Amino acid sequence: MLAGLALRLFFIWRFPFYSGDTAYYEELARNWLYHGVYGFYSHGQLVASDARAPGYPAFLAAIYFLAGTGRMAVMLAQAFVDLATCVLAAGIAHRLATGAPDPARTHVAAAALWLTALCPFTANYTAVPLTEVLATFFTTLALLVFLSSEGMAIDRTASRGDLLRSAKIWFAGGLVVGLGTLVRPETPLLLGAVLIFLWLRYRRPANWKKLALATLWPIVGVLLPLAPWAARNAVSLGRVQFLAPRYAENVRRRFANRVLFVDENVDVSVSRRVSLHVEIGVATNRREESSFVRRGFSGRIFARRFPAGALQPRAQHDSPT
Repeated sequence: MLAGLALRLFFIWRFPFYSGDTAYYEELARNWLYHGVYGFYSHGQLVASDARAPGYPAFLAAIYFLAGTGRMAVMLAQAFVDLATCVLAAGIAHRLATGAPDPARTHVAAAALWLTALCPFTANYTAVPLTEVLATFFTTLALLVFLSSEGMAIDRTASRGDLLRSAKIWFAGGLVVGLGTLVRPETPLLLGAVLIFLWLRYRRPANWKKLALATLWPIVGVLLPLAPWAARNAVSLGRVQFLAPRYAENVRRRFANRVLFVDENVDVSVSRRVSLHVEIGVATNRREESSFVRRGFSGRIFARRFPAGALQPRAQHDSPT
């Protein structure tokens, strides 16, 4: 663990990185913590938004409350969260080695701990204030919960007590997936994979009742943490949104008090460089693979891989869509 911590501190010290989404999450967290509104400023007014699920901004807001708004505190907190993920991964390896002698299971868990703690491809994410570290933690925790013997061995569930214990495991796994969904909206794919595995492995008609319960309880667990977010969106924005809008990243990007809106009908020349009077801000349609925009930090936008044409913003908006 000390070696893993040293590796993460090395990345934080030598290779800190901040993407455009970093400022996006930070603004949400600050506005939520200091003004009580989960949203962005637009022309001097704080406007509610559902452009991002609130899991990672809540994580940032908690750190800001305890240690101030410095990014170093965020990266250090992510380092310890990532180390906890390594421990969870070792627990998964230990459970997957069920049936092996205890010394062998211990060796497997230790090997998994070393591999995850010293893997640079995950450790480097601790030096980036983004959702990856927290999303990996919830994904690993959910796998550890689902891989318990009560959750996977449906054919061994005979008594009512066994069924109750299994239901608790299924609900807990769904709850963790729901919390992970508040960080990364694609997390329910993990639950889908687990349910597909259970139905394929225990597909005999005698197990259908147990499989129905194994499907129902995780879904209830997923919906429980998402319900407050959906209710907030219904009250504040007038629509029920359990995740985040499908094209939220392409709808708007707000920095300071200036916003540029480019709707899905915008067409940009491959070779044309367009200077815009905004600090940073671009939103484009990414329904097509070819719609790609690299954002610069000098008030210019470099567009590439677009169909030929000129930049033609159809409209500008000041309120969230």
